[in-house]
Amino acid sequence: MRVASSSRLSARIAELPCASSLAYAQVDPAPEPLADPAVSTRKLIIAALVTGLAILVAFAIQVSMLARW
Repeated sequence: MRVASSSRLSARIAELPCASSLAYAQVDPAPEPLADPAVSTRKLIIAALVTGLAILVAFAIQVSMLARW
């Protein structure tokens, strides 16, 4: 088994169409976030409780309307 020298191997790799046409991707830096992504746990818990209460109130209103129908 014959091992190619590194210079011959790199020359052959450079001849490949995919290797010679590839350029390093120009990646745009990440855009600035619109808001601070860090939200405190306390605020998340309060928002979840308020949302849960709103769902319970809406359910109670629907049940009371259904009972009168």
